[in-house]
Amino acid sequence: MKSKKIGQEKTNSMFGRLLEESFQNELKRKPGEHIVATVTNIKDKEFILVSSEMLQGLVRKTELFNQDGNLTVNEGEKISLFYDYHDNGEHFLTTGPRGRAKTEIVKIAKEKHLPLLGRVIR
Repeated sequence: MKSKKIGQEKTNSMFGRLLEESFQNELKRKPGEHIVATVTNIKDKEFILVSSEMLQGLVRKTELFNQDGNLTVNEGEKISLFYDYHDNGEHFLTTGPRGRAKTEIVKIAKEKHLPLLGRVIR
C-alpha cells in the first residue's frame, strides 16, 4: 500500500525520527508531574505561556493573581508547576491541586515534599 510506504519514508528520515520521538515524549507526561518552567509570555488575556526543557504549556492566568488582582509573575521568571492535561495539541499546567489531576498533584507534592498553595473553604 502506498500510504504505508510514505509513512515508512517519513520515519526513516531524521525529521521523521525526531517527530516520532516528540510524540513518544508527549505520551510520557503524567497528570501531577512536577515541572519547573520559565514564564515566556504574559500578554494573553486568559493564559500564560511557559516553557521548560520538556515542553511548552499554558497556565490559566487566574491561578497567578494575588489578592489585589495583580499578576504575581513576570516574563523570564521560573515557576513551579504540575502537569494537568493535554488537549487539542496544548499542554495545560497548574500551580496547585486543581483540575483533572488534583489527586495526583497532592500525592506527588507530599512524596517529594513540594510546597502547595491553597485556600481553605468552609
